[in-house]
Amino acid sequence: MVDMKTSSLSGEEAASLIQTLEREMVNQLYEDVDYMLRCEKDGDVERFKVNYGCALTAAAILRRMGHQVDVGTWMDGDLERLGYFEVDGEVNIRNGEWVR
Repeated sequence: MVDMKTSSLSGEEAASLIQTLEREMVNQLYEDVDYMLRCEKDGDVERFKVNYGCALTAAAILRRMGHQVDVGTWMDGDLERLGYFEVDGEVNIRNGEWVR
């Protein structure tokens, strides 16, 4: 576990810690979105909602860190579907399919 008392960190150490946290949050967001797609394909509405909530949380944290993040869904009957996913101007999902 990381001790968050930044007063004991040098400027370089603090910058490295922030970069590591940003990388981990981006990775978590990609993982959450991937789970959303899997749940969508399986018709697992409840798990989709849980993973969507996780993705929104990760996106909110990344926005506070200065990143541009957008995740969009639409309703298809009773099932919510993932329409697009974009991080820092790079579209990663379009019409429910990975672009990258």
